[in-house]
Amino acid sequence: MMRHAVTVALLFLSNLSAFGAGRVVIIIDRTLDAPARHGLSDWPQEVRRAQRLSWLQGPIHVWWEWAICAAWPTRSADRYTGPWTVTTPNPILLIGTNPRWEAPIINARIRKRWLTGKLRVGMIGPQLDLTYKHDHLGAGPQTLQEIADGRHAFAEVLRAARKPMLVVGMGALQRADGDAVLHLARRVAETFNMVQPDWNGFNLLHTAAARVGGLDIGFLPGSGGRDIGRIIDGTQKGEIEVVYLLGADEIAGSHFANAFVIYQGHHGDAGAHRADVVLPGAAYTEKDGIYVNLEGRVQAARRAVFPPGDAREDWTILRALSDTLGRRLPYDSLAQLRRHLVEAHPHFAAVDTVTPAAWARFGSAGPIAPTPLAYPIADFYRTDAICRASPTMAQCSAVAAAARSPAAKTGTHG
Repeated sequence: MMRHAVTVALLFLSNLSAFGAGRVVIIIDRTLDAPARHGLSDWPQEVRRAQRLSWLQGPIHVWWEWAICAAWPTRSADRYTGPWTVTTPNPILLIGTNPRWEAPIINARIRKRWLTGKLRVGMIGPQLDLTYKHDHLGAGPQTLQEIADGRHAFAEVLRAARKPMLVVGMGALQRADGDAVLHLARRVAETFNMVQPDWNGFNLLHTAAARVGGLDIGFLPGSGGRDIGRIIDGTQKGEIEVVYLLGADEIAGSHFANAFVIYQGHHGDAGAHRADVVLPGAAYTEKDGIYVNLEGRVQAARRAVFPPGDAREDWTILRALSDTLGRRLPYDSLAQLRRHLVEAHPHFAAVDTVTPAAWARFGSAGPIAPTPLAYPIADFYRTDAICRASPTMAQCSAVAAAARSPAAKTGTHG
């Protein structure tokens, strides 16, 4: 079955050039391979191939699934030298993030510091149990505006601190006014001296394992490119005829009802169910990879097992596809591909090293909506294709949901 899927796909894709310029879109998964909450960011071998797809004779619209905006810092990975080693800061401002679910190890480090009695935590977003006492400052971005303007009491707490810190979560950025919220967060960091020569207190907490590495190589929509909303709009209007889902399982397949959908990935998640053609790829345990973790540290991983059946490492699928299209990519081995990566982005050669970047302007001033910030993870146990395919994780999710149900509470709950 898998062999048939690959053969059909390669035969069909040899005619991709028949679709007009700009009518093919590629969507890169927000997690790619590694579970998002592990705090790893995969170096996407797929990305290097996607960037080379200019041989399709038109602008290719490539977008990280649920990525926010091109105004992010190009190398936002080095915004991560703060809470990942929480031994110094006081206080911490959490903005639209639930670290207990989004990054449990980081949350545990914050709690460890809080237990010393030397850490004060402020939070903007819906109220949560983070396992440590914190000041709930407000639910929406208006509170962040007040802090940035110096009109909120917590502004004085930040002003008096020697090394204050903030953490911006995807719940603050995955909204229509996300760019304006990011601008306010940068204002807070600059106003309260959070970025110093020996201290970086500005942090983005990503929920996508591949996003830090993607931002490191500048993988964002180029000139004429589309974000996810405009990609969906383009398929519905018939402006985009082919959608290539590169492990993208977080977007409802119904959005692409009018397009021919090619899915490359593993575990047969949502993207595969909608696909017209499936190209079976390898999971993160089934291939060598270079990862970038939350603090921007490049890490090397080794394959644990071989891909099952006819599944292949993603870069080899795209390499074979380039032959079929008559636009052969100049890589015949993973070593050759990595040499090109290092030539374009030398810091990827510095394994186990954080390469800092200069502080820059990002975000855009604009109106903010009164809507409360929402957290990006609704189910801790099923955040990616691998977890959603796991019966164990399904059972954990069901038990957790039952425990949160009012019907599950007894008189001992108060």
